[in-house]
Formats: sequence, C-alpha cells, structure tokens
Amino acid sequence: MIGKLLRYHSESSVIPSHFEKEGSCNPNRSDDRVRQRFHVNVYWNQVNDPELVLCSDDFCLLEENALLTLLKRDDLLIDELTLWDYLINWGITSTGLSRNLSEWTNKDYEILSEKVEKCLPSIRFLHISSGDFYKRIKPFAPIIPVELYEDILQYHLVPEHQPSENLIQPKRNNVVSRVKDPSRAINYYKNYGPSFGGNDLKLAGNFKIDTKCHCRQEDYENPIRNDPSSFNIDEYEVFQIIPRRPDLMNL
Repeated sequence: MIGKLLRYHSESSVIPSHFEKEGSCNPNRSDDRVRQRFHVNVYWNQVNDPELVLCSDDFCLLEENALLTLLKRDDLLIDELTLWDYLINWGITSTGLSRNLSEWTNKDYEILSEKVEKCLPSIRFLHISSGDFYKRIKPFAPIIPVELYEDILQYHLVPEHQPSENLIQPKRNNVVSRVKDPSRAINYYKNYGPSFGGNDLKLAGNFKIDTKCHCRQEDYENPIRNDPSSFNIDEYEVFQIIPRRPDLMNL
C-alpha cells in the first residue's frame, strides 16, 4: 500500500567520497566459492532488494549482465546521480584504474569507457540536475559518446533543445519524499501512530476495524498516497535505515 520512504544524500565533490578509499572489494579474488556465494546472494536480492546489491561493499564483483539488469529497473529507490556514482566506482574498481583522475591518461579513459559502454544507456541523464551534471558527469566526459554528451549538454544549456528519443526516459517509479519541517517528520501519540507529518500518513484507531487512517499531503514534498479518503490496514512494518553499506558476503 505504502512504498518505502528513503532519503539519499549525495556528496557535492567532483569525485564521490567513497571513490577515495579502498573497500573490502577485490575483483581479483581467486576463491571460486566466495564468488559463487556472492552471486547467489545477488540472485536472491536482485528481485526483492536491489538496493542491497548496489550498496554492498563487494559491489564491484557484480557481473556486467547483473549490473545492467539492476540499472534498467524502474523501481530503484536510489537517485540517478547515485546510480552514476556506483557505475563509475564499479568501472574504476574492476579495471584497477587509479582513483586520482589527475593521473589519468587518454588510455585510462578508454579503458573505463569500454568497461561501462553497455551500461551508460541505462543511466537516465535527464534526471540529473545541471549542477550535478557539471560537477559529477563532466569530469568523465571522455567516456561518454560524443553525440550523447552533446545531446545532454544542449539539454542543460539550450532551453528549446529537444533531446533525442534514446535520451528521453521516464523517471524511476520510486517513492522518495523529503519532509519540509524535520520536527514533523514522524510522530506517535496514544491513539495513533506511527505517523508521518501532520496528515501525510496518519494511522489512527483500531487499524483493522476502524477506517480512520488517511493520507493528505501537508508536511512532505510529495504525496504518499493520492487518494485522500480514509482506509483501514491489515498490517504494517516499520524499517530503520542504518547508514552503512552491507557486505553481501556475510549474509
């Protein structure tokens, strides 16, 4: 009934902070059983929890076809810029390239370009802001086909520009909504709760018997539910979002 509400924060630096440290991921692991276990976990989580795969410390072990399948999904609860960061990190780590762009040669850009070539069309560039495009995409301009890059560039610089059909992709169908006033993000009282905002999602009364729950946009940027009528609830789950990247190897 109600999608997950997640908030993702992207760093503003040219190179995402997680590029600058070596994680536990080692694409050259020789233990076939380790790889097999990772890919079995990927298989199960690809369907039910793709974000877990993308956020894993061992993300660079992901095979190209599996990554492509994830990037093509419309229901990812991750913003487009973060997906771009993951793709670049995957390409750099799996090819063993330096994480310092100032050391790169034309050959290094060619290597990364070949690595991410099939995945690039799945990044929905038009849903990345102009500022983020300049800070995070532009430094990797050499890996993007010239025609595609020019098309994106004109989209941001020329108001009347009509991007090519291949570039026009719908926004991913996720539920991401930020609260306007953090003090009203979530509340809980004797007769109702947990609830989000003043009336954005109010769970009241006996959930199964009464029909007192409702969603009316008030304190969140986007509506949680478009129908303002009251409803009852069979069951609900509460998730705690922990700011750490899980290790699929230890699941």
